[in-house]
Amino acid sequence: MNRGTGADTARAVSRRTQRVPTVSITAPLNGATVVGTVSINATASDNVGVTKVEFYVDGALKSTDTTSPYSYSWDSTSVANGSHSLTAKAYDAALNVGTSTAIGVTVNNPS
Repeated sequence: MNRGTGADTARAVSRRTQRVPTVSITAPLNGATVVGTVSINATASDNVGVTKVEFYVDGALKSTDTTSPYSYSWDSTSVANGSHSLTAKAYDAALNVGTSTAIGVTVNNPS
């Protein structure tokens, strides 16, 4: 019976840990109009475990959450009214990074 070498096992483990985490923003929905403080929620998963999820508004890091359920309370009054892009990045214990599809929202705070 051939069980392979230590190098074979290391390559198999390396391939398994090189999977990129998956992350999706679950709220708000794409195309939503938001006002005031908005809860941005995300789900993330990975074969070796998610260590953190980062939340970005228009490409700028705004918050990091290390425990599921992943969320960030965004004060939308900190940006101008109009269209904005929300993304999330998930990191795993093997330092792989996955990025969500961007969610577009419209901020419409009273003047």
